Amino acid sequence: EIRARAAMVASSGRNSSSLSLTCPMSPTRSSRISIVPPPSPHTPRGHSRTSVNNAHLCRPEVGSLVQTKRLGQVRGQDLDRPDPSSHPQRSLTKAPQSDLVHKEDALEAIMSAESQLGFLQMGLYQLNKLNATRVAVDPADIESVDKLDYLMDGLDFESPSEHCLDPQRDSEYLEQNELRLWSCSSQEYNEGSASPPEWFSDIEGLGIGIGFPSDPGPPAKGVDGRPPACQDRIFGARCGEFTVLGLANGHGRPRTSEALLKRIAELLPPALFQSVPFLRQDLAGALINAFHHVHCEASQELDLRLAGAAVTVVLIDDHSVWVAHVGDCRAVLGVPDPHANAASFHFAPNCLTSDHTLAVSKEFDKVRDAGAECRKLVNDNVYRMYIRDQEIPGLTLTRAIGDRLAHAVGLHHTPSVAMVERHTRAQGDTGSFLVVGTGALWSVMSERTVVNWISRHFSDAMSAAESLSSEAAERWQDPECTTKRSLKAGLPESFGSILIYFKPPEAAAGSTARSFVTGPHSVKDSHHDWDTVKHKGRADELRRTQARLLPAEELAD
Repeated sequence: EIRARAAMVASSGRNSSSLSLTCPMSPTRSSRISIVPPPSPHTPRGHSRTSVNNAHLCRPEVGSLVQTKRLGQVRGQDLDRPDPSSHPQRSLTKAPQSDLVHKEDALEAIMSAESQLGFLQMGLYQLNKLNATRVAVDPADIESVDKLDYLMDGLDFESPSEHCLDPQRDSEYLEQNELRLWSCSSQEYNEGSASPPEWFSDIEGLGIGIGFPSDPGPPAKGVDGRPPACQDRIFGARCGEFTVLGLANGHGRPRTSEALLKRIAELLPPALFQSVPFLRQDLAGALINAFHHVHCEASQELDLRLAGAAVTVVLIDDHSVWVAHVGDCRAVLGVPDPHANAASFHFAPNCLTSDHTLAVSKEFDKVRDAGAECRKLVNDNVYRMYIRDQEIPGLTLTRAIGDRLAHAVGLHHTPSVAMVERHTRAQGDTGSFLVVGTGALWSVMSERTVVNWISRHFSDAMSAAESLSSEAAERWQDPECTTKRSLKAGLPESFGSILIYFKPPEAAAGSTARSFVTGPHSVKDSHHDWDTVKHKGRADELRRTQARLLPAEELAD
């Protein structure tokens, strides 16, 4: 029967069909057999027109993860398509990811990156207090400096500004006017070997004073008995109508730093008056040119790979006051408080400089983009600049004269320049003044404290500057001073200061100071101890005084 029906199909020419037959194989079991005709002569080689019975298969629809169907048994029904008459099909589809999932993944990636960065900047390195100073790392015990000499490619000698394109010096102005120079270090001042020159008091309309701590204490020793790696020097010059006053605070090897400060005091005033911009009456360009000239000259004479200086220079003529600086030696203008009834006893600070340190966001970004590695080490409270994968130079400054290795990773010596019209500060009985101090001085005394410490308490600029420097040094020695918390105990610092009254000192002292204004005290131990201040009896006494009652009387409940 099977052969007869197969012959009948072949003879009918239905080549594309298949025939399913059921053959009784056993009394209880049947088998489905598919009869497949041979391929047509027109069928390409390798492509047989095979037709398979797929009634028992179920394929999901496109786009559906899971698809269920009812398998019909009706002859001729296309089971690959859903039957409209059947019940609605039920599909299980994968839900799309929400925006919250993407946000969580992005937040996790950010937190992981920040944690890694924090470890690389803080946990990977630890500060050695024996070798760290406030602004740098003492290079005395560092032996890996020579292998980094390849970084000094001379780019720091190239002109950093358009004002330095012409390196020529013109001595025409110096030939017509006498140049008088003077400089003094803190050690020379305390030893009495140097004192302010007489021409300080000959300048009309100005009262000039310089200050160093009057009692520096016993000479400090560094590692292995060496002197500490910190220096400061004040210098001045007078030429024609111009007066130059400068403060330099050095760091690095002590002898190299001291020699650098001397060269700055000797080179900078002549370089200023001999620059081409100065002859064109471009005083801002002349100051920038002078800083660049001093850096190039000093770098050729001294080993300034890890030695440098923060420098602030004040240039005064009959009409204006120019301030140029690199580093953290600030210049602050003290003016009477503009608020009503406060001008006679209170002063407000106006800062003419902005610190060039890694604590300033703009400066931090500049050196980091230039290739420096900025780390806040374990046991340190400030960021420091390093050559990548090295332990030097450890600078907190972003601009300085010298520091040639740091120039390779973003540090530079182009100063910031500011100008104030002099007539606006000197007319009337205002008593305005300008204070220049080292970074250590400003780290222990705020700008408002400094200007009100001076205020109108002093009739002489010299005594005012000395009092300010001594107070700053005393605060530095306080065991609870937070500025030196991460540094070696007993580490000395420099607290030089310059004070410039814009009227004669007598006019600046013409007012009587209010007793509660912050200022120097005639009695050294007039400050109350903290235990006394926080005691309950102290608060009761203050309330009695405020209520204008006698201290012996009891306050009413």
